[in-house]
Amino acid sequence: MLRDRDTGQILGDVIDSGPFLYAGNTPCRETDPLLVYGHENLTNAILSFRAYNPLGFQRRPAILSVDVTIVDTSGAIWNISKSVAWELVPAPAPRSPVNTTVRQNDPASGCGFDSIHGYGLVLDLNWDPPAGEVVITHYGLDVFDGAGRLLSPFPLATLDPDTAVHRKRIVLCNAHIDAGAERGATWAVTACLEACGVESDFGVARFDFQSCRDAGVPACQPGFTPSDYR
Repeated sequence: MLRDRDTGQILGDVIDSGPFLYAGNTPCRETDPLLVYGHENLTNAILSFRAYNPLGFQRRPAILSVDVTIVDTSGAIWNISKSVAWELVPAPAPRSPVNTTVRQNDPASGCGFDSIHGYGLVLDLNWDPPAGEVVITHYGLDVFDGAGRLLSPFPLATLDPDTAVHRKRIVLCNAHIDAGAERGATWAVTACLEACGVESDFGVARFDFQSCRDAGVPACQPGFTPSDYR
């Protein structure tokens, strides 16, 4: 049973009678580790236990109460109870770009020149990890232009070594930001635990794109739409 920590309101509850089986090492073979070994990790019982049930979690501090009852082969009943605090994983903190201007159509991007998109876009995203001792498997990233349109190939995730150093370089050679959508762009980063079975809140930052034509290279022609991002 999950309760709001401050109000005591019940957010959700579930009863599961088991058995909680492990997948075997051959097809169609399952094992009951509680019977075989006398102990069990329920997060490994992926075939029968809903380890990632959010139970109505409202992104506020909550208390999970767990009551376990075991009936042994002689009919004896064993009970144990435990309470666990649920907290929302803190959001990563964006470091850059934040309240600054990002150049586009820059020859230093490494992209070949295109008569429509110029030299494309380069985004160097940097952030601080969530506070506390949180083991992050990867980060999820989204970037939006000033009109709220998602830039392809987002959303995307970091991989090592980018995850460990909290940064990601994005190069979009065949894209530019439409006139009028350069100001008020945003990017967001979220931290994922256990293949995103648990995910943090989003850290969000605002920035501007420099006008594509300010680079002085004839490119970024009118008539380009976000559907042309590729």
